[in-house]
Amino acid sequence: MTGDGWMDNQLDKFKNKLLNYFNGKIDEQNENIEVLSDDIMKMNIEIEETKKIITGLKNNMDDSQDIFSPSDNNDSFMLQEIKKLDDRVSELTDCIDKEKNEIAQGKDKIKEMNRMCSYIRKLKIRIEEKTEKSESDINNKKETGKIEDIKDKVDFCRKICITDVNRCKLELDNIYEMLNDL
Repeated sequence: MTGDGWMDNQLDKFKNKLLNYFNGKIDEQNENIEVLSDDIMKMNIEIEETKKIITGLKNNMDDSQDIFSPSDNNDSFMLQEIKKLDDRVSELTDCIDKEKNEIAQGKDKIKEMNRMCSYIRKLKIRIEEKTEKSESDINNKKETGKIEDIKDKVDFCRKICITDVNRCKLELDNIYEMLNDL
């Protein structure tokens, strides 16, 4: 396997591990959201049932007794029960608010993880683009380097052409070969 093929294979393995990790976390969040939604539904049912019980207790209270004997309060038990049930409704409402907040946070996490998965999937394309660009940059630098070498050799030949004709001829042969390579 060539260096690039091996690198692509390793990158694909790493991407798959990351995608599997994020997909697992997304599944966990979805399951958590589903459980929270079920809890909210159950609590809403319990609130409705509790409110019906409270209404029933209030309807069964005897207000006429307070008129005749205010010191004797037989409904104090019912008032205590109504207070307990009201407290339970408040408690359930608070729990629902907290769980709705957790659901919103879970959905935000899912959006973020989906964004990361999208980025990971695109990672290969970007690396290939950079690889292609870097290969063309290297080729351009090689050609530019050869051209610079040729310029240096021509400059050297200009300086020695009068004093050392044989050396100048050898350098011109080298320049000719370098130009053929381009």
